[in-house]
Amino acid sequence: MTTTRTVSFGLWVHYGQAYLVDDTDDNNGYANFADDHPDHPVGIIRVEDGAALLLTGTHTGTLGFSATVADQDPGADIDGYEDIVEISFRSEAGRFSLCEWGGEDVHEISELPSGPG
Repeated sequence: MTTTRTVSFGLWVHYGQAYLVDDTDDNNGYANFADDHPDHPVGIIRVEDGAALLLTGTHTGTLGFSATVADQDPGADIDGYEDIVEISFRSEAGRFSLCEWGGEDVHEISELPSGPG
């Protein structure tokens, strides 16, 4: 049986951006992205060391956002989505946060069941 934990919140975006950040002490997340073209572009997400840049269709405003952490693969739930992207993301801390543009607010996401990796 798969155990899942979901957090939902209003996510403020500006310039259509938010950041998934590994919760290490030295990671400031949003400052890690260069202004040039991404090394690893994947649709609506750009991944760099310990952070992922999420691009939204909304330039400025609050979006409903949910993040689910599962202890095993829950399978794909693709109904009702316009764009789906899968990324590889290594976590040194085993914990993530979703940061609003410019670090205005931080939303904690459940710890990974398998820990760092």
